[in-house]
Amino acid sequence: QPLHSIISLPTATNPGVWVVNKSVAGSAVTWELGAFENSTKAYRWRFFTIGAGGSYPLIFEKINLTGKTNVGLVFSYAHALYGGNEPDQLKISASTNCGSSWSVLWDKSGTDLATTANLTTALYPHAADWLTESVSLAQFNNASELMIKFEGVSGFGNNLYIDDINLNSNVGTIDISNNVQVTTYPNPTSDMAIVDFSLEQPAEVSIELTNLMGQIVYSNNLGFQPTGKIQSTIDVSLIPSGVYKVSVKAGNQVTTKKLSVIK
Repeated sequence: QPLHSIISLPTATNPGVWVVNKSVAGSAVTWELGAFENSTKAYRWRFFTIGAGGSYPLIFEKINLTGKTNVGLVFSYAHALYGGNEPDQLKISASTNCGSSWSVLWDKSGTDLATTANLTTALYPHAADWLTESVSLAQFNNASELMIKFEGVSGFGNNLYIDDINLNSNVGTIDISNNVQVTTYPNPTSDMAIVDFSLEQPAEVSIELTNLMGQIVYSNNLGFQPTGKIQSTIDVSLIPSGVYKVSVKAGNQVTTKKLSVIK
């Protein structure tokens, strides 16, 4: 189910997070700014106009998980650094006491947060710039008043976008369009990466590994695959250290995960 939001701002006159569409860039952007170009709008933190250290939270309405277990939070995000050293940060936290205290569930910053190469101009993400993540909410089983907070902290880098924020019972996997679910491990890795995925419908399947410049460093066409669980292995032993994207295409649906290679 999608989450409905209320925006909590440190000041009333200088909000740091907005809901934007492609018109925010004038005529220069012709593609949609929602996740994977599939929707028209996304939340955006414009870090390079927020002072370093400035924090802007996005807090969602209370969720009732009574009678529900093994629930997960699924979201998509896109981000670029400016010069490569900025500690831009996204933290996701949860509270069961109306925000009196928060438990951090997910926290990435700097190069770990970036989904594409450094940009000295404003990021307006293309489909390939988005990643999808899932966060377990199992520790909050049966919580009657759960609040979720996305908090962007400026390191004076580039734009951060989030979209497709939903609750999902398939924790530990990423469920895009209810067709293909993907996990990648070990992560980070130095020699081999295993890609596990499940198809709910038969489909033509291919796997690509790209660097943050969009260059393909590995490609494997698995052909037509039946419904069920499938496993594939990627040899990264000759690939330089860095952050890469693993994209699994099943039919016309693409699921993308980040993979770190460390030598």
